[in-house]
Parts: sequence; C-alpha cells; structure tokens
Amino acid sequence: MTRKSSTGRIPTRVLLSTRERSIENKKIRKGDNVVCTTGNDKGKTGKVLSRFVDRDHIRYRNEYVVVQGLNLRKKAVKASEANKKGGFVDIEAPIHISNVRLCDESGKPIRLKCTYNKETSNRELYYMKGAERVMYRSIKAAVS
Repeated sequence: MTRKSSTGRIPTRVLLSTRERSIENKKIRKGDNVVCTTGNDKGKTGKVLSRFVDRDHIRYRNEYVVVQGLNLRKKAVKASEANKKGGFVDIEAPIHISNVRLCDESGKPIRLKCTYNKETSNRELYYMKGAERVMYRSIKAAVS
C-alpha cells in the first residue's frame, strides 16, 4: 500500500510516525521467549536479551534480536585483571527478527493476533490455543 507524498510514491510504512511503528512492531520484545525457525539453531528456544534496528537505507529497516543461548560465536579475549586467563568466550550474535517466532511455555511457536479493547482503549495481543483465546499482552494505543 502506498500514499502520495511530496516526493512521490513512498510505501506507507515509511510514512508512519515512530510511535505508530513502535506499536505496530511490538510483537517481539525484550524478555519474550522465542523459538528459532531457521539455521543451525532451528527448534531451539531462548529468551530475548535485546532488540535493535539496523537502517541500511531510509526505506529498509532490518530488525535484529539477540537471544540467550542461540547463534553463539567464539570471541578471543585478552588476559586482564577481570579475566586472568584470557582465551575464548561464547557470545550471542544477533539474529534477524524474521528467523524467530514467539513461543508458549511448551516451546510451541505461536501466532499473535491483535484486537482493540474499547473499555481500556488498548490493543490486546492474543493467540489461539485450540478454540480458547489466550491473552498475551496489552499495548497502549497511540494518542491521536
């Protein structure tokens, strides 16, 4: 979907305010449990330690997450006062956000859906477990 702007046709997601974009993309946050869907760590679960955006260009936003215990890399560390011996340390490298999915307590991947609650004027994220709706998180709606 595109809108007409002064510079021509630009995708709508670029024209959204930062507040709207942050609400739009709150499905995976720091502290959530996720499962890796691709690569060497496929099927492993972990907790999100951090999330950040790498901007290659104004139109492209690459979002990454660092997940505890996934995508481990070796880093050489010099001997210092804190680390007397030195050697190699395992660190978690970033994973593209499209390669992880939220998971429930059992480690099964879930798909979040969004509804608007008129009473509290918040967006509610939930997932289906059979025919039952399981509430995941509530997000404050953007102030217009």
